[in-house]
Order: sequence, then C-alpha cells, then structure tokens
Amino acid sequence: MNKEKIHLSILLFMVALILFGFSYIFNYIFSNSIINPLKLLSLASQKVAGGDFEIKIKEDGKDEITAVVKSFNTMVVKLKSLIFKNYESKLKEKRL
Repeated sequence: MNKEKIHLSILLFMVALILFGFSYIFNYIFSNSIINPLKLLSLASQKVAGGDFEIKIKEDGKDEITAVVKSFNTMVVKLKSLIFKNYESKLKEKRL
C-alpha cells in the first residue's frame, strides 16, 4: 500500500512537471506573438517621431495587433501627406 502511494505521488509529480513544461512553452510562444509586433511598432513610432515617414510595418495576420499596425501605417501615410501639403502651402505663401 505504501509503495503504491509513492508510485502514485511520483506519477502525479511527473505529470505536473510535464504540464508545467508545456504551459511554459505555450506561454513563451504566445507572449512573443504579442510582444514582438509591439516592439516593432514602438521602434517604428520612434522613427516617425524622428521624421522618418517612409517607415512601413509588415502586416501579418488578422488579429487586433495587425489592426493596430494597419492603422499605424495609414497614420504615417496621412501624416506624410499633411506635412507635404503644409510645406507646399508655405512655399506658395512665400512666392506671393
């Protein structure tokens, strides 16, 4: 009876260890699928803040992060257009 309890305890410990390993791997993969695009978005926003309006982030997937990336890319294009229009307007004013 005592040996059975020990074997059962060891078996339960092994199962728990395997489940912990799988959950760790799953969490690592899942968190990287969120963190990596956010890091790219952060770096791209810093470049835009520095005046680089040629930046475009690759749009992969159909999740919420991809929606944010698409919005960011659209925003950069619109900002570039507005800055160019403002620049042209200032040039016209100087000519008059």
